[in-house]
Amino acid sequence: MDYLHDSRTPDQGTVNLSADSVNNIYEMPHDKFLGFSTDRQISNALSYMAHATRDLGDGYSVRVAYAGSGLDIKSVRAHVSQLGNATSTGDYNLRSRRYSGS
Repeated sequence: MDYLHDSRTPDQGTVNLSADSVNNIYEMPHDKFLGFSTDRQISNALSYMAHATRDLGDGYSVRVAYAGSGLDIKSVRAHVSQLGNATSTGDYNLRSRRYSGS
């Protein structure tokens, strides 16, 4: 039997303040975060297996196995992306924020 419980803050990635062809990565201060304090991803995984062998004699035996697993992932996070019209307007430093959960 194996069990895993993992709870972590999702990585929001990097923010480029220019066009894709220009390297203008925003220098995020070490004490800041792009998301919300409620951003969290929680994973629970469980797998198990049982088997039994019964010797019936005269070279005969019976084997039985049972296995199963389960995975539960819950995620609540903010997403930061550039505006859809940034290429035409040149406003690469403007961002839209979305909040999602699954």
